[in-house]
Amino acid sequence: MNFQYYSNKKYSKLIKKKNKSPTEISGRYPEDRGLEKYIFLDIVKKLKFKNKETVLDIGCGYGNLVKKIIKLSHKKNIKLTLCDIKNIISAIKLNIKTKKNVEFIEQNFQNYNFRNRKYDKILIYSVIHYIDKPKLFIDKAFELLNRNGCILIGDLPNIDKKYRFLKSNFGRKFEKDRIKRFDINKLTKSYRSFLKNTKQNLKINDNFIRWIEQKFSKKRAKVFILRQPNKLPYSYTREDILIKK
Repeated sequence: MNFQYYSNKKYSKLIKKKNKSPTEISGRYPEDRGLEKYIFLDIVKKLKFKNKETVLDIGCGYGNLVKKIIKLSHKKNIKLTLCDIKNIISAIKLNIKTKKNVEFIEQNFQNYNFRNRKYDKILIYSVIHYIDKPKLFIDKAFELLNRNGCILIGDLPNIDKKYRFLKSNFGRKFEKDRIKRFDINKLTKSYRSFLKNTKQNLKINDNFIRWIEQKFSKKRAKVFILRQPNKLPYSYTREDILIKK
């Protein structure tokens, strides 16, 4: 499956739906409304933004989360670059107030030529599972870091972690009570059945997490696998990775 093609198509359609909340337009479920503030606080805690830093938000999306990041950039005089497809960036320009410290890249990250530009902090939140070649994507992002800079690869839906969670008693009850969108018994009948029936990107698994650890540790970067707070909607099945150059 071409995940990036379908995700671009999906979000281009969502951005045009006036009956949807900003939470739904950003790709989250209606019941996640209001949780963006906790996601934002977690990002701030992990990236530790400082005054006058340069920050690149890749796949920034549209909605309450990017609005909070823009406000933070105004407060801390951060040079913020927002990168996403044209329809998303157009919606931000039209509906969210920005100052001169915010600039835009209306193009897929992989295709954009950054020339010699570098950043102190890079945010890639809830994006990697929509990418067809995630390793190349992360490699490119790492090369854009200033010395002592860091990347937060957030909200990674590790398919193996999700399977283990759904096989647990707590996980089965949690998903059944909260979502009720699929037959858990059918989905978790076997690992093979789970992989066959899930719509998630199968490349994002335990091996992928290990690859990130090993690849960037060899580059003498520090790699941290971080938990998400339980208040976040997918904290039990997703992971955040912080890479410090």
